[in-house]
Amino acid sequence: MDSIPSLPERGGCSMRIMTTVFIAVLLGVGTPAAALITGSSTASNCGEGGNWIDITFTTNEGVTLVDAWWDFNGTGVWLDADGTSQCGMQNDGVTSFSFYFDVPAGTNTQDFGLTATGFDSDDYFRFVMDLDMGSSGMPYGADYMGGTVTVEFSDATVLVATFDTLYDGSNGATANFTNLGALPNFEFTVKPGWAGALVPREAADATWTSVPAPLLLTGETDATWLNAVYQNTGSVMAGTSRMNLHLDGTLLGFRNLWTIEPGAWNGSTNIGAYNVPGGRHVLRVTADAANNVTESDESDNVLAVQYCWRGADLAPLATLTRPAPPLYNQDHEYVTLNWHNCDGVRITPDPGYDWVSVWGEREADDGFISNYLRLHPAMDDPLDAFGTNLEISRGGADLQALLVNTHTAGSGPWDIGIIRFSANTPDYRIAHLHESPYPFDFGIEPETPYYVQRLAMFQFHVGTGDLGPATLTLYSDPDDGPVRMGWLAPDFTYGNLDDLNDAVVTDAEGCTQIDLDLTTTGDYCAVVYCNRAEHPGSLAVNVGLYGPTPDLENMTMTGWHAPMVPQPHDTSALFNCPLPDTLHGGVAATWMNLACRNGGTADADIVGWGMDVDGYWEYGIRQFTTLGPGGSRVLQNLEKAGEPWTFRGGRHTLGIRMDYLEELAESVERNNDSGRQYCWSPPVLPTNGLVTVEDSRAVPDREGGWDLCDGGETLYWNCDGWRMSYIPPIGSNRWWYATAVMPWANSLDIDLQLHAPLDGTQDGFGPDVLAESFSGDGQVEFVLVNDRYADNRPHDVGVLDDVDNYMPGYHIQEVRSAWGGIPGRGELGPYKMGAGRMLDLHEYILDPGDWLITLADNGSGVDWGMSLYQDGTYHGKAGVVNDAMAWQEGDGVTERMHVNVPAGTSFCLAVWKVDAGELDKEGNYSLWLAPGVSGTGEPAPALPQISRITGAAPNPFNPRTTIEFELKRDGPCHLALYDLQGRLVRTLVAEQRQAGLNATVWNGLDDRGRHAASGVYLARLRAGAETDLLKVTLLK
Repeated sequence: MDSIPSLPERGGCSMRIMTTVFIAVLLGVGTPAAALITGSSTASNCGEGGNWIDITFTTNEGVTLVDAWWDFNGTGVWLDADGTSQCGMQNDGVTSFSFYFDVPAGTNTQDFGLTATGFDSDDYFRFVMDLDMGSSGMPYGADYMGGTVTVEFSDATVLVATFDTLYDGSNGATANFTNLGALPNFEFTVKPGWAGALVPREAADATWTSVPAPLLLTGETDATWLNAVYQNTGSVMAGTSRMNLHLDGTLLGFRNLWTIEPGAWNGSTNIGAYNVPGGRHVLRVTADAANNVTESDESDNVLAVQYCWRGADLAPLATLTRPAPPLYNQDHEYVTLNWHNCDGVRITPDPGYDWVSVWGEREADDGFISNYLRLHPAMDDPLDAFGTNLEISRGGADLQALLVNTHTAGSGPWDIGIIRFSANTPDYRIAHLHESPYPFDFGIEPETPYYVQRLAMFQFHVGTGDLGPATLTLYSDPDDGPVRMGWLAPDFTYGNLDDLNDAVVTDAEGCTQIDLDLTTTGDYCAVVYCNRAEHPGSLAVNVGLYGPTPDLENMTMTGWHAPMVPQPHDTSALFNCPLPDTLHGGVAATWMNLACRNGGTADADIVGWGMDVDGYWEYGIRQFTTLGPGGSRVLQNLEKAGEPWTFRGGRHTLGIRMDYLEELAESVERNNDSGRQYCWSPPVLPTNGLVTVEDSRAVPDREGGWDLCDGGETLYWNCDGWRMSYIPPIGSNRWWYATAVMPWANSLDIDLQLHAPLDGTQDGFGPDVLAESFSGDGQVEFVLVNDRYADNRPHDVGVLDDVDNYMPGYHIQEVRSAWGGIPGRGELGPYKMGAGRMLDLHEYILDPGDWLITLADNGSGVDWGMSLYQDGTYHGKAGVVNDAMAWQEGDGVTERMHVNVPAGTSFCLAVWKVDAGELDKEGNYSLWLAPGVSGTGEPAPALPQISRITGAAPNPFNPRTTIEFELKRDGPCHLALYDLQGRLVRTLVAEQRQAGLNATVWNGLDDRGRHAASGVYLARLRAGAETDLLKVTLLK
């Protein structure tokens, strides 16, 4: 016969190639024949040193292999049946014939042939070519092997197989066949008595001769049996094969099937039972799934059909969690009728309810949900259900919902299809709701809120007498995040959330409203909902419906800073009212400006403003002139009792309350309040003089009026403000200066903050806290400025009340330091601290190392305290050097403190009267500063080996305890108090500290200056990589 040229070369690299070609031969039955098998192939890029090609011919019993030959690059070598060959040939003389030869480097072409006798119609022939890369296993080998195998029979039948092999990295190979002649073929045809080639049934009642179409397929239960059949439409027998069954791309099961004669059917009945979810799904069957049989047509081995299963009943007010639906187009390439695949449930509304909804959302908090809901007529037809839809939910990742008005759409039931468009969608929840039984009608103010999980519906009836303007209101807790509301008219049938009329969302106060113009009688519906991302749990709402009513609300006019703006001058000639540049504290020099509107649907016959300052009622004004719907009103240059307002210096919260006497029935009551913070210039403190403030309103509630603020601004504590006088230092004196405050009595608590000087009317006494002092009831508080490092300017201080106390008045004083230089070893003093003086400041130069500092009372009976401060710009009372503070010994008793002094330029020793009970005493004291003395009076001990908390005393305590801790080296450390839930309560130390023993004091206050509750707290020390914990107990 003519030789067949080899296929062209291909690039790449291959380690090992093995190609197997199956050739089925069809001859006359019972007519043995002789056959000559010939072939050629090409191997390129063969490596150095040569490679072995092993060619093997095998057949079934009854066929005799006579001889074989091989021609390598034009040199023919016969391989005799006796096995003699220099190339290495083996022959069992019956069914196997193999030989191998060395292949040199480069591109090679080889022809080969075989003579065999005794073929009949059941015989097959297998050819294997194995390219071995040599004993070393190195990648010398061919990157391509291809060619043809030809079988020529004595009766002139010729079959040709081409093989085209390229190593693909998985130690596998491919073979492409053409012109194979007579072969079997599996094809899905409908067997007589069968409704189709793939038929699910609701019972195991199918027979090989009868498989009718299903009348109903019930999902969510083990009630589906599958039946599949295919036919051998080829002209030869097919061997054993495997049949696979899939649902929406997932393997359900398989069947191993026997040989099949030409024209016969193969398959299986009553495979199951399977539990199939409700909805529309794709069943797919694959014949010869393992590719065991070579067929004349390999493209018709797959059949897929869509069927529908009745979904589970989703009862009213029920919620189901279900696995992710099938992907909407899974296996659609195999089907012709391709409605979207879907999960499915059925809903039947409760009688007596008119509005129905179904909502769905993802089950997990992460991941993107792309499940859509579709509303279908309820159908049990296994082919037509979940097809044409009546409505589809909106797109996106938010809540998916369908809404139905049974007045117009009928009473159902309906099927709900849940469709997935995204591959990574998690499990989901779906719920069936009807309108709420919540009392909802015109003018009814529900006493209790309604709890919404995701969506709620509220029906209201509009009669002839209700036509006209109306207002739909919604209140929620603003901390719950945004809540949405819309409404549906009586003629609504079905739709989704995008079909809501006038959809609104709650504002920062948790309020919103919809103004309606009701022109048609009938049953309306208000729909309230929230998205999971905005609020994962249930939330409480109040929904109201009102006829024509006024609604007074504060209004920020164009050109105005806010609804209420103080000004330092008369603005009657100006319509605009911007943020003022300055406001003068302590004098009658503030005029108020107010603006409001009627956002309701009826006249407001009375317009009343009530004004608060720091949460205290200050002033009210009422106007008996009508303000119509949509109208606005402005009051400018409002005075108090016939003269401008007087505000103390500092930061204050102004509040305005519309309809403060609650004389109007309004559609929305929660939008009547508004508030803003402003700053007034502070008075200047006298130098070294005591100021006693007797105004019971002088120290405001630090958070008073905050509940009225609605501008979204950051709020800072209200305070009474003062400016520290600035006197330049004289020589070495006056470099340190401080402001100190005391309450009137030891039962009261007052706090102090240091700020940069006020600039403008909003930023002062706020975020720029330079230092602060929070000690406890009755105690002196002070803040210090070191003018060696400060910018030689005055500073402001804010006086704060304790949150739990009413503050009738206080004392405040500014003091300057005296220069002490390098202290001697003897007595320093005596010093006098007269009645009405709280604090002395002494500046010294101290060498680094251990010091013993002693404060002795000289018979005055004063309860003294002292503390030491290092170089630095600003300090609060507690910001001492290495816990250098002593005050606990009592009236007239000597105070001592041991301190390890770090390197520094100068230090300030503060001596102070401990509390308000000492202020009026004439004090006399002396100081001793002894270097080189540790806490025992001996040279300082060796440094500790570890950093740890050594104890707290007293423990339990009230109101304060001293916590001691050791550091093994100099460096940053952090000591803080936490409650047993791990929440931070107070940071005590967050700074560089010296190695050795350290101590700090906790006065029982948290970081905001509030009293901590009684209980157990954890003191946690962190120094470098070391941490330590200690329990302390606060008793009250």
